[in-house]
Amino acid sequence: MKISSGGGEGATYATVSEATLAVAEKPQFSLEAAATTINLVKGGAAEFTVGIKRAEGFSAPIRFSFENLPAGVTAENLTAAGLDNNVKIQLRASTEAVAGRYSRIAILGQAEPGGQIQEAPKIGVTID
Repeated sequence: MKISSGGGEGATYATVSEATLAVAEKPQFSLEAAATTINLVKGGAAEFTVGIKRAEGFSAPIRFSFENLPAGVTAENLTAAGLDNNVKIQLRASTEAVAGRYSRIAILGQAEPGGQIQEAPKIGVTID
């Protein structure tokens, strides 16, 4: 096996005697947020769209949740009906939310009931 340095000039060779194979279930859906950063004002709200690409024949509702939301920020409208191909989620900042830039906010979608979980690319939240 050839191992390149990444720059194209250097390389080394190695012998591989074993490899690991992982079999994964085909995703029933994938998610994509329409924004990379959401701007909020203390006491205000902002809405953004999360696109849903469904596998053929997959029509289960999807329930959304977040990881790493800043303290004082809540999310609303967290369910997409069975045939929806997008959902508009609203983030609301309380008046006590701490101003700043928060990155690596995860948007998770879980097929109901208790089905597969997928993650959209991470977004950022800015609170002014």
